[in-house]
Amino acid sequence: MLGTERGGDAAAVAEMRHTLGLDQPLIKQYTNWLAGFARWDLGQSLFDKTPVKTFIAQRSPNTIELAVVSILLASVIGIPLGIAAALKRQSLLDLALSSVAAVGVSFPVYVLGAFLILLFSFKLQWRPPAASQHSVKIP
Repeated sequence: MLGTERGGDAAAVAEMRHTLGLDQPLIKQYTNWLAGFARWDLGQSLFDKTPVKTFIAQRSPNTIELAVVSILLASVIGIPLGIAAALKRQSLLDLALSSVAAVGVSFPVYVLGAFLILLFSFKLQWRPPAASQHSVKIP
């Protein structure tokens, strides 16, 4: 956080530790955090000093929408396929659907997310890849 200019300065490091409360005992840091959490005070962004609860409030509607659509889509697709597999037990359909379900459940979400970004952003070019507002711009 101090950068290369002030990172080696012991006084600057001590000041930063005091500002962040890192000079206090661990139990005191934890109780301060718990007290802040109980008041919905989640601290400030280290980038621009904006309250964290502002970021959460701004992004909650999109997160809720994504979760609801995902649950509905999974239910609309998963329940009928599960019923079909149950009705045709020990058949090729049951084996295929069970195999796809097992692979889908065991596949890491972060890997699937990276593949979907590659597919939709780069291969199909439906959307540009999302960039963080705090990403570093390389000249």
